[in-house]
Amino acid sequence: MKKLILLLILIISTLSYAFTKEDLGIGVGISTGGYQLKGIYTFNDFFSSSLEYNNFTLNNFTTGDLTGNLKISALKANAHFHPFAGGFRLTGGYTYNLSDINFKMNNISYDYGGSSPAIMNGTVNTDFGKYLPYIGLGWGYQYGDFLSLDWEIGLQFVKKISGANTFDINATVDSTTANDIVTKIDDGANDLLTTDQETELKALLQSDLFDLQNKLNEYGVTPPSDFTLPDSNTVIGDLENQIDTMVNSTGLGFIQDLLGYAPLPFFSFGFTVFLW
Repeated sequence: MKKLILLLILIISTLSYAFTKEDLGIGVGISTGGYQLKGIYTFNDFFSSSLEYNNFTLNNFTTGDLTGNLKISALKANAHFHPFAGGFRLTGGYTYNLSDINFKMNNISYDYGGSSPAIMNGTVNTDFGKYLPYIGLGWGYQYGDFLSLDWEIGLQFVKKISGANTFDINATVDSTTANDIVTKIDDGANDLLTTDQETELKALLQSDLFDLQNKLNEYGVTPPSDFTLPDSNTVIGDLENQIDTMVNSTGLGFIQDLLGYAPLPFFSFGFTVFLW
């Protein structure tokens, strides 16, 4: 975060030597993405551009068996059109998404049919895409200004939102439980697993428990009838369903299917000062 801010300041400072006085400025404020820092260049009465950075971080919040870290952050390059040669502007640009939302699974019990339940630990990560379009409108600075208040509303388009596609889930068990699970599967499959396959399965269970079914399919092995395969839906199924319900209830499901992106509202407010 600090490196990005220093980089933005360095870019602004470097460009300041190339442009005329009071064409280049800095904007600071708050937004739906946290605090905001802007580097702004005004070409003339009608056109300007900006390089923007926003960040909001919340660490170690807990929901159920999950402990999460939330970082909403982005680097945005925008072009602005001032149709009335004043403070009103129309904006279009692209966002490089730096957001990172992840959860740790804390000792979740999974009953595979063994002598005692397996204790799963792992992570749940989100993916809203990296390179994202943005449109908006705002009011504030104009060509020749020194200091002005500034606000903007817009739509940030992100990758389609759905429970199953948004989350990447990884879960593991300890080595003792991994040995027990592999032994149970092998016994139920009449010892069809080779020694190498057993070793590979044990390693898999300690790195990605939810990939067990795919690996068994690859081996052509069917687990015993009293064995319960791990399923990511049993861990965060409720969370996925809540997201799908929310998306559909707001009408966003139809919109994102139509556009190919999910439009999320954006708002910012701050001030701009032109010094170079």
